[in-house]
Amino acid sequence: MRRAPILVLAVLLAGPVLAEETRVEYFSSLEAKAYRRQATPVNPANRQRQPGATFEAAAVIDLEHLGTKARFRLEDTERFDERDGGARGKVLELSRQEALGESLRFFYGKRTLDWDPGLMFRPLNFFAPAVSQTDLRDDFRRVEGVPLVGLTWLEGKTGFSLVGAWDFEHDRDGANAGLAQWAAQATREEGRWSYAAVLQQGEQQRVGLGGSMSTSALSDDVVLHASGFVRQGTTRPIHRDIAEGRISYSGSNPMGSHRAGDDHYYPRAAVGLNWALDASWSVQGELYHDEAGLDRGEWAAFRDLVAAHQDYRRFSPRASEGFLLRDGKQLGFPARQDYLFLRLAWAEGAKWESTASAILGADGSHWPRLSVAFLGFAHIKLHLSAGFARGPEGSEAALGSRAADIAFGIRAIF
Repeated sequence: MRRAPILVLAVLLAGPVLAEETRVEYFSSLEAKAYRRQATPVNPANRQRQPGATFEAAAVIDLEHLGTKARFRLEDTERFDERDGGARGKVLELSRQEALGESLRFFYGKRTLDWDPGLMFRPLNFFAPAVSQTDLRDDFRRVEGVPLVGLTWLEGKTGFSLVGAWDFEHDRDGANAGLAQWAAQATREEGRWSYAAVLQQGEQQRVGLGGSMSTSALSDDVVLHASGFVRQGTTRPIHRDIAEGRISYSGSNPMGSHRAGDDHYYPRAAVGLNWALDASWSVQGELYHDEAGLDRGEWAAFRDLVAAHQDYRRFSPRASEGFLLRDGKQLGFPARQDYLFLRLAWAEGAKWESTASAILGADGSHWPRLSVAFLGFAHIKLHLSAGFARGPEGSEAALGSRAADIAFGIRAIF
């Protein structure tokens, strides 16, 4: 990763020379964000060190040359809190594809593979990072690929892919980051219908089975999609005390893949639609369920755990704070099982874009967001977005440390 600035400089110097045979795109952005933090039991006195504001400047070079794709990013972030930001370089993508015949393709390098037709929630998103509500389309060029190697065979409307990946650049998070894995996908198109079946296995996991479909059979303006995946056991992190049904006062890190070896099946699935009302307006919606999230009983156990660790303050305030900070790691979104995503979008050509979206949790939590984008002079685009989190007492949103945020960004593509 330390070589990324050198690679970026090399591409900048080589871009004009290769202009005739290489597609080169230069992207730059500035983004400022301000956050309103809220005191919660699991984040006393902001000890989780959530920033009050951040400022980020970035430059991205995107090129494609005879089967080779590359994307490099330089960024400098200022957090305006106790933590240091600093500059760093990233290789977002560096991959190549070779034709081994009319129907067979061999690809290798660092890249993303989008196997899921979902909008916000993507159960088959093995080779790409999770999508963010604040930047659903990756307008600010942050999506990073995975080191992988694979084969794809496509004959007519039938295809098959076999992929192996090892994300050695990141730490394990219980999902796809830092994971060595393999997956196979079979696809088929029939008229207005598209189908896929998927097998996947990560290290220290059992083989899982999934699939997806999308169709415009109802109307040219309405696209329905569904995707799902299930495996026995899950590596998704959970607090040890919740998994074991107890309350402890240990100083060790309680978060871990404590359910990886159990016999329970953990399905996750998303069902949604994209409806283009006319040339300017569109509506999107998606229902999501993940069995590995906390159900009502587990959430009640989590709240009891937090209450017990709060009560421990009368014995040792310092130890109580440490317990609560570790409890707060259970709140990585999405923490629960069931969510609804809604999005209304409006566009006036390429000049104006605006969206209103919301994620709704089954416990009453909601995360609304409004955003507006305006294409100014030349290639400059201005972005403004704001969102907040609300929910009843004891809900996921109420226990989260970020109550609201507002962001202003400028991006340019040349």
